[in-house]
Amino acid sequence: AAALERVTSTPTTSQQSVDQAARRLGNVLLGGLRTSSTAGDRLLLEADPVLGNLPWAPIETGEGPIGLHFNLEEAPSILLEPSERLRQEPAGRPLVVGASIGSGESQFLPEALNEAGAVARFNKDANLLLAGQATRAQVVPRLATAEAIHFAGHAVRGDGGTRLLLASAGTAGDKPYLDGAVFRKHPPRTARLVVFSACSTGKREEGWNHGMGDIVDTLVSLGVPEVVATRWQIDSSSAVPMMDAFYGGLSAGLSVPQALTAARLSLIRDVRYRHPYYWAAYYASGVGKTDLHEVFHGSNR
Repeated sequence: AAALERVTSTPTTSQQSVDQAARRLGNVLLGGLRTSSTAGDRLLLEADPVLGNLPWAPIETGEGPIGLHFNLEEAPSILLEPSERLRQEPAGRPLVVGASIGSGESQFLPEALNEAGAVARFNKDANLLLAGQATRAQVVPRLATAEAIHFAGHAVRGDGGTRLLLASAGTAGDKPYLDGAVFRKHPPRTARLVVFSACSTGKREEGWNHGMGDIVDTLVSLGVPEVVATRWQIDSSSAVPMMDAFYGGLSAGLSVPQALTAARLSLIRDVRYRHPYYWAAYYASGVGKTDLHEVFHGSNR
């Protein structure tokens, strides 16, 4: 598992080294699995935490990477269903955030702004907060009623947890980030989907007994049925077409794991993004049954 994570999480490794590690682990974990007769089916995974940050999508069987043949979803428990309370409260407009200035930078990440704009076009009524608009004071009040939440930008580790960087308000005491504590204090009770399109938003803490991504676990515990996060530092330029294809799939009526599979297949058609580094970082956590085509009903482009 560690070998596959190592060669997949950087774009400079050879495809041969990725294939060797993926086949070796596939033989160990998925020996005998036939993908040809069940291609396109949903595959729920409840992984042993000792496997660490294992990227499931590139693991190979005889027919190739399972993430290109199955609609993968990592379930906190395959026996759990999303909380019913999410369906009992009226939902508001989707919240789309494109922000953050990284450490040592003076400009907002342009790819994040482009990505957020592209996502918002799949719902013309979305609350779109870009660059300097995306302050904590603007974002937090919209969390409780957002039907879906998308964050594009920078993420860092701080105080043992994941922080999604926001724009600074320039005021004393301002904390320009979102983390698990913010979501627990301001729970997104009506959110049916939360996407963290930033670096390492779902990476496991060191040590086998930690949960998979503190901010992901927080949202799952609050009853959010679908969460999409990343395992390593993603490439911001490839994130734009990846998310464009993902939301295009949702608008066409695909489930979250189906839309992620379609986005992976779309990305590997581009010679620049064939390496699993670009398409295997994203994973879904949930139950894979949420219908979002009425929320993201198509781009206006």
